[in-house]
Amino acid sequence: MFSFQVIREWSWGYGEYSIGQEEAIGFAGSHERLPAPLEYLKGVRLRSDNRSGEVFMYIFRRLDGFKRSTWYRAYFTIRVATNAPIGCGSLEGAPGESVTLKAGATTGQPIMRVRDRRVISDFDKGNHASSGAESVVLGNIAGTQIDCAGPRSYEIKTLGSASGVPVQTDAEGRLWLYIGTDSAFFGVTDIYILEGSIEFAPQ
Repeated sequence: MFSFQVIREWSWGYGEYSIGQEEAIGFAGSHERLPAPLEYLKGVRLRSDNRSGEVFMYIFRRLDGFKRSTWYRAYFTIRVATNAPIGCGSLEGAPGESVTLKAGATTGQPIMRVRDRRVISDFDKGNHASSGAESVVLGNIAGTQIDCAGPRSYEIKTLGSASGVPVQTDAEGRLWLYIGTDSAFFGVTDIYILEGSIEFAPQ
């Protein structure tokens, strides 16, 4: 079980866009207190304006202490705070249903790299609402509010999957975790990751 009331050892980043779009996307990652009515909570806030139609925002960290060069399956349950409405789709996608929360595990650090003037993931996270070899779809970030115009308050949503993600530890018994949003919505996503649990089963 982990919580972002106090943060340690997690980093954040983003990718899946063309070089030169950074200012328009305006990515921001921070650890901060939530707005009312959830001001008693803290979390990792990830925000961006998805000008590329594919922006992936994520947090990641390393875990140690596993058996060396051993396969596990990781199962995730993640709790977030979202202000995305439900049922507000348009030609630009939906702020809730078109933004997918994913979690994954990798042997090496899940980084972004530049290829053909695009910043892309160097790990298999899948695309939009599809899982990848190193990720699992947990669900979308739509809440229960139906006010498409806003403003909307944040509400807590818990997402998980029974599928799990296979991962092999390295020669030192280490692996990496990541949690992120894969967006097909051409607009702003502003979400807080609050806490979660991860179970590892030897394969």
